[in-house]
Amino acid sequence: MCSSSANLSVLSNVVYERIQNFSTAAIIVMIIALIAGAGAGYWYGNSAGEKTGRAAGIEEGKEIARQEAAKKRKKKQLKPQILSPVPR
Repeated sequence: MCSSSANLSVLSNVVYERIQNFSTAAIIVMIIALIAGAGAGYWYGNSAGEKTGRAAGIEEGKEIARQEAAKKRKKKQLKPQILSPVPR
């Protein structure tokens, strides 16, 4: 347990030293690239979700229209027929 804690401490010190060796401009460029990458990923996910959502909505709308048409046909078929009286 103590060994892994020591390794983590050494690793964090190495990372900290390497970060300090970067210039400010390089850090700014990395931050901008990180933000741009996150934005591009969000945009791609949003546009892909919108396309699939739109397709699903269109299919759902078509299904609702089919169901309503079937209800109308069934209602027409079940409409009571008025029979004329039989002459005597």
